[in-house]
Amino acid sequence: MNAGGQHISEIGYSSNTRSGHRSSVGSNDGVLHRSYAQIVIKEPNTTEPKKAKRKRITPEQLKELTAVFEKTDTPTHDIREDLSKKLSMTNREVQVWFQNRRAKYNRLRIEQQRQMRTNAAIIYSAGIITRAAVPIAVPVTASGP
Repeated sequence: MNAGGQHISEIGYSSNTRSGHRSSVGSNDGVLHRSYAQIVIKEPNTTEPKKAKRKRITPEQLKELTAVFEKTDTPTHDIREDLSKKLSMTNREVQVWFQNRRAKYNRLRIEQQRQMRTNAAIIYSAGIITRAAVPIAVPVTASGP
């Protein structure tokens, strides 16, 4: 315990490469290896704050958020403020919802592109489509009188 009433414990390890094991600081050699030591200060009788439970959105909130997302995937601060008041959510919750939705669409788009490239490679390697079989667009011209 230090002068401030805090409990101090030193935790550290020294590497012993010859034997392949790690020994606790101050075990056999009595030397505190400061480069490996970590000082942990703990306040007596304190508890860490608990993490807030995750809030689920309602179907009505999802419907409204999705409708706005179809118009714009990056709403302005004012739009987010209006949505947060209308949906009884915080501005941050609305912001995070849009970030997550953009990430979801980007992930789906990338997966779709990857799948299309894979399918094209399979079709081409199987000989189903060859370069000669790919139709070439020929412009149609109207013949005059």
